[in-house]
Amino acid sequence: MAKTVKNNLLTYDLGDSDFGSDFEILDAGHGDCTDFAALYVSLARSLDIPSRGVRIFFKYRPDGPGGKEEKNGHAFAEGRRGPRIQVPSRHR
Repeated sequence: MAKTVKNNLLTYDLGDSDFGSDFEILDAGHGDCTDFAALYVSLARSLDIPSRGVRIFFKYRPDGPGGKEEKNGHAFAEGRRGPRIQVPSRHR
């Protein structure tokens, strides 16, 4: 399901978007990791697949030790199928 959404409906954007609903994401035809995760969770739940969105935040120094500290984050979705948790919507 995630590959179908990614390859056929949406373009992945780096950076932040400001969509308020799944319909806005689909209408726009693009989104960031948060949008992809939210859309996946909605679609999976509509098929009775237990799912959740996950957001992580981290700090790093792109110029190495002593450089300026940057903050960033990423979002992805987890879906349960049987006894295992699968993480299908990853940005690579």
